[in-house]
Formats: sequence, structure tokens, C-alpha cells
Amino acid sequence: MRLPDPLADDILVFDTDGATLHIDPPPDAPATLLVVPVTDALKIVSGDRVAGSFDRGRAWTVVGFALRREVVERLGGKEMAPQALIEKVKELGHVWQTRVSGAP
Repeated sequence: MRLPDPLADDILVFDTDGATLHIDPPPDAPATLLVVPVTDALKIVSGDRVAGSFDRGRAWTVVGFALRREVVERLGGKEMAPQALIEKVKELGHVWQTRVSGAP
């Protein structure tokens, strides 16, 4: 995923592919994960057998990110996978906030 141009806005809002999302940015948190509830069936597997079901009430899918411009600038414009972005922002000392999103 390529990060959006940090010169565009003070808060950049983009999906997990790096495309700009046209939704209202969350409040001033430096780093926000946009999430939606998981709707897929989640199973716990042991070997080749289903050992149980996972409680979807505690699971969320990340559909996007909202980052302050200065955070994006500190990331250096490198291309990275969404999971790598999450880890790199934490390494920079930021705590991710979450916001339930209406984005797909």
C-alpha cells in the first residue's frame, strides 16, 4: 500500500489499499484505525478439525486509517503492508485509537 501525499490535508484518511477515503476525518488523534465489525464466520482450528467458534463480538476488521500529516511524514513515504503500517506507527510512539466506520 502506498501512503497518500502528506501535503494534501492535516489528517489523511485512506483505505487499506492506500486510496483516499472521502469521509469526515476523526478528531485530533495522531493515529486512528477505521474499523467495522467482523461478519464472517470465525473458527478455531486444531490440526485439521474445527475446535470451536471465535466470538465475533470482540473482533473488528480494519478498513482504513486516519493519520495526522506529521505521522505520515515521519513514515518517510515508504510503501508498506497495512500490518506493517500499524506496527511502524506504534514504533513511532503513537497509540492507535479506533473509530467504527461506515466505509466499506
